Amino acid sequence: MQIVSIAEQFNKLKDENEFELLSKIDKRDLKGLNAVRNFIAHDYDSVDDDILEVVLRVHIPKIKEQIEKVLSQGI
Repeated sequence: MQIVSIAEQFNKLKDENEFELLSKIDKRDLKGLNAVRNFIAHDYDSVDDDILEVVLRVHIPKIKEQIEKVLSQGI
């Protein structure tokens, strides 16, 4: 459920027109995160554990790195 929460926080940034900040994050990562969020939120019983493992091991750390870079730049 943390993936859902992360995606929702990015959606809040979009809703608040924080496009400069969002432009610092790879659009493919944001799109993929949102797609995984939608899949989990709407069809939780059939979530593929292998897909979630890739998201958690590969994609979330990449997004975290991008966020840390943005924060270190004071943006």
